[in-house]
Amino acid sequence: MISVLAYNFFFLPPIYTFTIADPENVVALFFFAVVALIASDLAARVRGQAVAARLRAKTTDDLYQFSRKLAVAVTLDDLLWATAHQIAMMLKVRVVLLLPDESGKDISVRAGFPPEDELEDADLAAAKWSWEKNHAAGRGSDTLPGARWLFQPMRTGRGPVGVVGIVRDDPGPLLTPGTGRLLDALSDQAALAIERVMLARDLHLARLQAETDRLRSALLTSISHDLRTPLASILGSATSLASPDVALDAPTRQALLETIVEEAYRLNRFIGNLLDMTRIESGSMQLRTGPVELSDVINDYQVTNGSNFRGSFLTTQLALKF
Repeated sequence: MISVLAYNFFFLPPIYTFTIADPENVVALFFFAVVALIASDLAARVRGQAVAARLRAKTTDDLYQFSRKLAVAVTLDDLLWATAHQIAMMLKVRVVLLLPDESGKDISVRAGFPPEDELEDADLAAAKWSWEKNHAAGRGSDTLPGARWLFQPMRTGRGPVGVVGIVRDDPGPLLTPGTGRLLDALSDQAALAIERVMLARDLHLARLQAETDRLRSALLTSISHDLRTPLASILGSATSLASPDVALDAPTRQALLETIVEEAYRLNRFIGNLLDMTRIESGSMQLRTGPVELSDVINDYQVTNGSNFRGSFLTTQLALKF
């Protein structure tokens, strides 16, 4: 419009006035105005598209950088912190992330940005409903709209893995269609990363369990042979002593009795080691650390096991190997 007035003022006679002397100039001025409006509208559209393209390019780059952060995150805490920070920065909101406990029936806040954000009872109820029903709840949604936060489940193909909550102090809706799609993209990426970390943890635990079972099987196989040896010695010596058909002199009888006692102590040590291993595996054995005299340890072990120093030392080595 300014260009039309300027054209009339500077170029159409009489110049330096807004009066149009020639009627033909009115038609020319009209078409000039139409062309100017069309050109300005096209220029505005192109400028708007350029701005939108730059915003989309920046959003795509942010999403790419976010995916790289998730890819290198090893621990669950690092992953949750990166997710909360990224959502807060891109959507200009405050964020909390809630994950289920071991039972999967309850959820609690595991990360947030800023970290000091806490949930009130109404907000926590909305978060639990969102987790249980796998649907958005809270501010701006159809369910529990009185809550201050908006909660949305983070889903994968296997189901929800957590809940993300956002809030802004400004009144009005929290999300526009564009920011809603952006939140969905960020939540989906975070959900996949959380599932990856949890699967890696479960796989590690499964490997540890398999290794524990393998070692237990090998240990039981080895111990079964070690238990048979003293039992066979005890049984053979006791059978010889109890047999009325075998005439034994005093030294031979004494040697058999000593064999029975020695093998019985040996068997007792094996059983004690097995019990100690069971306590260690169950976590009921507590180590008491502190300085002690080595001679006291040797004497106590000799008294407990009823054997000489050499036997105590060998048995200690055996226990350490187990």
